[in-house]
Amino acid sequence: TTASGQVQVSTGSDAAVGIKCVIGTDEDALLDGKFGLDPVVMDAPVGTVVRAVPATVAANRTSVVQCPFEDLRRGTTYYYGATAQDTDGTGFTVAAASFLTRPPKVVLSKVVRKRKAVVLRWKAARGADYYQARIRKGGSYRAWKQFSRKKVRFGKLQRSTVYKVQVRAGNDAGNGPRITKKVRTK
Repeated sequence: TTASGQVQVSTGSDAAVGIKCVIGTDEDALLDGKFGLDPVVMDAPVGTVVRAVPATVAANRTSVVQCPFEDLRRGTTYYYGATAQDTDGTGFTVAAASFLTRPPKVVLSKVVRKRKAVVLRWKAARGADYYQARIRKGGSYRAWKQFSRKKVRFGKLQRSTVYKVQVRAGNDAGNGPRITKKVRTK
């Protein structure tokens, strides 16, 4: 739910001051200037403004500024850029950068217990490209199994035995938080 972006700011004969980072889920809104000249008054659901570090860049320089973003929604693609002011007014990034956040926790929808197997099903996780699951009885977990479906079956288990199963979703940004569920075979 947090991320840090970088934006390169280049200045001419004037210093850039009041550098701010703008982030949102609508790339067109960022680039079409729908935020207006004063990014502080823009509509929060469309985008959010945070202070860049550093907030100034001296004249005739190029500097990379850091953009610390918080309270992001898991499994969402975000676009961001920067605004800066000089004697000519306020300028905005020409092209937006983007990143994808990791998926949210998987929500189990059904657990089926069998004599020597367990089957778990779950709802699609926002932004997930794949799912992983693993199981253990006592000691260490088995290796993660990876697949695209929203279901896993673990077979060849012992009867009337408690197992712990973990499931998580993943995408290009990495794996989301895992859930752990105790299940008992029949």
